[in-house]
Amino acid sequence: MTEFKFNQTVIESHEFYAPQKVLTSEQLEDTLAESLGKMGVPRGSIYKLSGIKERRVTPQEEVPSINATKVAMHALEAAGVESKDIDLVLSCSVARDKFEPATACIIHHNLGCRKDCMAFDITNACIGFSNGIVVAANMIEAGMVKRALVISSENPFRVINNTITRIINGGESASEMTRKEFLSLFPVVTLGSGAAAFVLTREDLVKAKNKPKILGGVAYSDTSHINLCSANTDFCTNELINLEPLMFTEASAIIEASEVLGKIAWERLQELFPQFSLKSIKAFFPHQVGKHANGQYFQNVGLDNAKEYRIYEKYGNMVSTSLPASLVLGSQDLGFKAGDRAITFGFGSGLNGVLLALEWQ
Repeated sequence: MTEFKFNQTVIESHEFYAPQKVLTSEQLEDTLAESLGKMGVPRGSIYKLSGIKERRVTPQEEVPSINATKVAMHALEAAGVESKDIDLVLSCSVARDKFEPATACIIHHNLGCRKDCMAFDITNACIGFSNGIVVAANMIEAGMVKRALVISSENPFRVINNTITRIINGGESASEMTRKEFLSLFPVVTLGSGAAAFVLTREDLVKAKNKPKILGGVAYSDTSHINLCSANTDFCTNELINLEPLMFTEASAIIEASEVLGKIAWERLQELFPQFSLKSIKAFFPHQVGKHANGQYFQNVGLDNAKEYRIYEKYGNMVSTSLPASLVLGSQDLGFKAGDRAITFGFGSGLNGVLLALEWQ
């Protein structure tokens, strides 16, 4: 378990972009009705198991840098700064435009950032954005940069569409999909598109009050669980016409492993920041997996489920965008003021976790 504290890193602005097109769980089940019927999967199971009614859709052929650039521009405007004020651009999505160059370089170019502004990708499943925050904050604390732009833009619809085709065509046997294989593919149909961007700034440069300061956190990597969730290729790369991405997940096992590690991490976080008692925390912002996974995690780790801020019902699991999007929307809805505290819980297959402690200044 890695522990860390920060002294001068503030989230100066944070923005979320959601595509307009909506795909409901009911529409998905209409498409899969015959296959689900053969497996004996009852109508309404996608919503019942996940709590997800709908998700947003980015066209399969649209590269992530498009929405990443949009949301980054919104974040710069909200912070009252320009691209020339940014010293670091991090793209933290699973989905990337290409294998090379880094998607962060494309965003850097689109925004017109300075040549001495660094740009690189951090790709680490659903936890990429949390990793990006930690890397950017460390660089701010070390005096390497003054402002950093951390971005995620997910478009998982290549893997979703390929999974739908596989289910309809009968799965691995090409005759009739088994319930076991369907359950291993189920997390894919909970995914959705979205983009988020944070401007992280050295505290003395922040222009407005009532901003969340990142006090620090804890992180872990238990790679004994590397086989619990596995995807065979990038979700969005478009160079290969016959690219057929799939993702298989042992959902129950990965939830159980997350609970074990999450409980240890939560205990360590409270030791690191004793002022962050359950009573003093205004809200928890977890990765938005779904009703069953999130509810079971909160119960078994011993957290207050009433303080969980949820957006998965409307947006689904937006991969690395889920956690930052929940913080953006929660900050708008819950009316944070100076002294309020929150915790973010980031998780990713591997198995990786990052918990961050935030306090509004």
